[in-house]
Amino acid sequence: MGVLNGVVVSPIKDKIGTLNYSSEFGYRDLSYKGKSHDGMHNGLDITSIGTVVSVEDGIVIEKRDGVTGYSETESSGNFVAIKHSNNIYTTYCHLDNGSVRVNIGDSVKKGDVLGTVVIKTTGFSTGLHLHFGVNENGDWVNPIDYLQGKKSFKNTSEVNDNIYIVKKGDTLSEIALKYNMNYIDLAKYNNISNPNLILIGQELKIPSIGTDKEITYTVKKGDNLTKIAKIYNMTWQELYENNKDVIGNNPNVIKPGQILKI
Repeated sequence: MGVLNGVVVSPIKDKIGTLNYSSEFGYRDLSYKGKSHDGMHNGLDITSIGTVVSVEDGIVIEKRDGVTGYSETESSGNFVAIKHSNNIYTTYCHLDNGSVRVNIGDSVKKGDVLGTVVIKTTGFSTGLHLHFGVNENGDWVNPIDYLQGKKSFKNTSEVNDNIYIVKKGDTLSEIALKYNMNYIDLAKYNNISNPNLILIGQELKIPSIGTDKEITYTVKKGDNLTKIAKIYNMTWQELYENNKDVIGNNPNVIKPGQILKI
C-alpha cells in the first residue's frame, strides 16, 4: 500500500493531488490460492475508487464488459483500452460489471467517463482497484511518470505537425476538408497508398501550416448548414453566426459558390 503525491493527471474523476495504490509498476512476487503468479506487473493498481475517466483525448480500440467477478482467464476483467497520439496507449482494467460507457471506435476526450470501480472487482483481482497501464511504442512503462506530469500524453515528437487519430466513420476526404487540404495531398503526406483505406486508431500527420490559415468552405449544390457544420464538429448555429454577413437573414438558404468561414 502506498500514497502517490503530485498527481496532475488522474484516471479517477476528481482525484487530483494524491492517489492511493496497492501495487506499483515492476516485478512482483504474488501467490494466491496456492499458486505463484510472480512476474512483471505492467501498471499501477490504484485503490482510490470512483468514476474512471480517460486521461487524454484518443480512440477506444478495445473494451470488455460482462465479467461478473473473479476470473483468471479474463484476467483484465472489464476494461477499456485507448490509443492516444504519439503511439501511446492507456488501459483501465477491473471495471465494475455493466459500467463500461464506451464502444470500440469511439472518440473520447480527456475526462470522458469510461466506467467505474466502486462495486466489485472483476478479472484476476483480489480487491477493488483500477489497474492503470501506459504503453509507449509497444512497451509498458511506469504510469507514475505520466500521472505526475514528468511525461506528457500529448504528441511531442512531431513538433511541426498536428496529429489526428482516425475514429469510426471517418474518411480521408472529410479529414482533409477539416484542415483545408486536398485528400490526395494528405494521403501523400502520410504515405497512404490507398486513400480509401484508413483504420480506426490510425495516426495522421497534419501539416501545421494548415492550422494557421483561415479555414473556409465553398458551398456546393445540395449543401445545408447542418451538413457542413457536422464536418467540422460545429453546430449549424455557430456556423451561421460566423457567416451572417454572407448568408443573410435566412440560415435555411445558402447558395453554391458562397465561401463560408469555419
